[in-house]
Amino acid sequence: MSATETASPSSRADIGEWSKLLGREIGGLRGFVTTHRWRIVPFDRILPLFSDIKRDGADKPEVFDIGGGEGLLLFLAERAGVLSRGLSVDASENNIRVGTKALAAAGADTVELSCTSAIEEWPNRQFDAVTMIDVLHHIPPALQRAFVDEAAARVRPGGVLIYKDMADSPFWMAGANRLHDLVLARQWIHYAPIESVCAWVAEKNFSEEHEETIDRYWYRHELRVFRRPADA
Repeated sequence: MSATETASPSSRADIGEWSKLLGREIGGLRGFVTTHRWRIVPFDRILPLFSDIKRDGADKPEVFDIGGGEGLLLFLAERAGVLSRGLSVDASENNIRVGTKALAAAGADTVELSCTSAIEEWPNRQFDAVTMIDVLHHIPPALQRAFVDEAAARVRPGGVLIYKDMADSPFWMAGANRLHDLVLARQWIHYAPIESVCAWVAEKNFSEEHEETIDRYWYRHELRVFRRPADA
C-alpha cells in the first residue's frame, strides 16, 4: 500500500515515518528536528481536518500554509492523500532552500515553497484552506491582528482557516515552550490569547467549527477551525 492509500490520515505511525523521510532528506540538526516534530505537534489531529474540506470540482483541498518552514505539514498532507496542491510561505530563505530540495528528493510534486517576509508578498488569491500552525507567537503583538486578518482574507467563501498555536497557560507549560523557542529559534516569543484570536476571526463573520486543547508532554496546543460563510 502506498503512502497516499493509507486508510487513516491520522495514524501517528504513518506520520512518524513520513516525518523521518523528509528529515532524512533535510539532514543535520534541522533534519533531526523535522524527524521528531510529530512527537510534539499534534499533526494526527490536524490532518483529518483536511478531509472535511470540499470544493466544487475536487475532493481534496488546495492549501495555503503560512510560516510552514521546510514544508512538513503540506508534505504530510500530501502523503496522507488529503491535499490537491499546497503552497507554503516562510520568512527564512534557508528554510525554503533546504525544504525545496528535500521535498523534490522525497517526490513531493504538489507542494511549493516560497520565501517572503512581508504580508504584501503573499499570493493575492484565495484557497480552500489556510493554515497557521505555531506561527502567531513569533509575530510582534502589534502586528498579530493584521496577520490573522490577512490570513482570513485568503480563505475562499465556504473554506476554512485552521489555526494552532501554543497556549499561554498554565504558566509552566507556556514557560517550557518559551524556553524551546529561545533555544531553537533564538527568539523571545509573544503569545496571542486564544480568546483574542477567536474574536478577531469572528469579526470577519467566520464561524468556529472545531475547538480542541491538546497536551503533548509539557506542551499545550490550542487548535481551532473557522469556516468562512459560503456567501461571503
